[in-house]
Amino acid sequence: MLRACIGTWNLAGRWTADHLDFVLGLDCEVLLLTEVSERLQVRDHHLHPCEQAMTPKRRWAAVLSREPITPLPDPHPASAAGRIGTSTYCSSVL
Repeated sequence: MLRACIGTWNLAGRWTADHLDFVLGLDCEVLLLTEVSERLQVRDHHLHPCEQAMTPKRRWAAVLSREPITPLPDPHPASAAGRIGTSTYCSSVL
């Protein structure tokens, strides 16, 4: 059985160097994020945000992963879904 560390975080639209350091320190394979700034970037990670913006430059939800993400259709405008390996992940502000 494979195990993965999965984290969640409502970013409230913020993204700074301190946020990046915190995310890297979590050492999670997958992060399910909400209220995601479009400035978010994490080296050696893959990001899949939902299509719908909640405000300019902010998405409702996103999936962040160390492994490549196969995007899936948003199950809801405030949700993002993707397949990582054989598992499906969904992040939602709902």
